[in-house]
Amino acid sequence: MVKYNEDTGVWSKRFLDGDWGAAGTELAIAQLAADSAPVISAYGAQIERIFVLPWHRAIILAKQDYLNHNDAWVKSLGADTVIDEKFGDKQLSQEIRNTWEISKFSLPDAVPMLDLYSLENKIRILLEN
Repeated sequence: MVKYNEDTGVWSKRFLDGDWGAAGTELAIAQLAADSAPVISAYGAQIERIFVLPWHRAIILAKQDYLNHNDAWVKSLGADTVIDEKFGDKQLSQEIRNTWEISKFSLPDAVPMLDLYSLENKIRILLEN
């Protein structure tokens, strides 16, 4: 997700700087989306397969919130988008932002108290970016 955003930013900057035309930029971003969608979808499938005990409600909630965010990304990358000045569909972009904001509240509660793998710190860094 981060890589897709960074790469899209590079192509958008090239367009805004006048280095690339709209058609070339649209094609490049469409290729980025086509390359990124299966990768993001595969990560979602890995998360979906994680078994969580039924009484670990915070983990179940965080998992579902993150899967909703992942689905918003996959949906966005597979959609026919209307080109605007940022080469993206504003409604789908808003869905991505909304699902991430929801995930930001549930992820910290899902981190186990015994933090053997520095998960709490990793989650904090992820949320700050």
